[in-house]
Amino acid sequence: MYLVCTFIEETMLRLVILLLASSCVTLCSLFSREYHLINEHKTWDGARAYCRQNHSDLATIGNRDDLDILRNMTNAIGWTKDTWIGLRMGTGFSWKWSVGEPENIAVYTNWAAAPGSGSCGSVAVGGKWLAASCGSTLGFICKEGKGLALLVVSTEVSWWEARQHCLQRGTDLAVVRNQAENQMLRSMFNESKAFWVGLFRDEWQWSDQSDSSFRSWEIAQPNSDGSCALLNMPNTWFDRACGNRYPFICHTEKEVRKQTIVKVEMKSNSDLNDPTVSEAILNQIQQKYGMVKLQWRIQPDGKIFHKKEKKEIKETCKNKVKSTL
Repeated sequence: MYLVCTFIEETMLRLVILLLASSCVTLCSLFSREYHLINEHKTWDGARAYCRQNHSDLATIGNRDDLDILRNMTNAIGWTKDTWIGLRMGTGFSWKWSVGEPENIAVYTNWAAAPGSGSCGSVAVGGKWLAASCGSTLGFICKEGKGLALLVVSTEVSWWEARQHCLQRGTDLAVVRNQAENQMLRSMFNESKAFWVGLFRDEWQWSDQSDSSFRSWEIAQPNSDGSCALLNMPNTWFDRACGNRYPFICHTEKEVRKQTIVKVEMKSNSDLNDPTVSEAILNQIQQKYGMVKLQWRIQPDGKIFHKKEKKEIKETCKNKVKSTL
């Protein structure tokens, strides 16, 4: 699998989003993974040693797209065996988004003063977040497609059941990346109850130290049967004792980094250098270009946007194409 950088020249992207300033935005790819199915029965540690010697590592599954690739690969050869992947119980908890790459770790948070001790997150009255037991029953909010559209479901179910419902729709539970998105999400329901979003925490870690938060556990899994993750066809995972012997999946990771700087022209009476405003604009552009990673180009004075003549803007952005392998 190769994720090739979307390479857009300056003249191909001219965004006018009601602004009166200009800046540059960097587009770059991240990495690609190739999966290799190994039909040899080994313990989890033995499988990892084999993968590290012959490929990169035991398989990391970064998001639903990766899982679909694996499912298509195994379906093509009629593979039905349980198979090790590179997920193992570690130490330490961190809050994550269930959708996986590129939204892994929860950077923006809006916890209530006493968020709770549970391992699954919800949004409550006033937009505050609460941590509840994942088995508690609440309504939930799904992402819809690749944009900012959301679906609010009032039926009260556990966090796992809520996520399963979203996955069956081809999406995932909602992600909240900044204050503006949090306010938009909260405005979608008027009830006093909390609603599940895709926030959770666990101690499971990938063998290659990836911070991918994507999980595809069977409902009620993991259930303390073991400390290593097993892919059960077609796409759900179980925890099993790491000393058991199963076939396994390796991945080979090839990093390809390319970037180009693209001029963005905008018009507005707002302060575009306000972090909330600039982040909201970047998120809108990010939604359009999917897996391409975007970031603003910070000017020497620490600002993103400047009011400049058209000629000066061209001098800033023209021919600033970089490639890094």
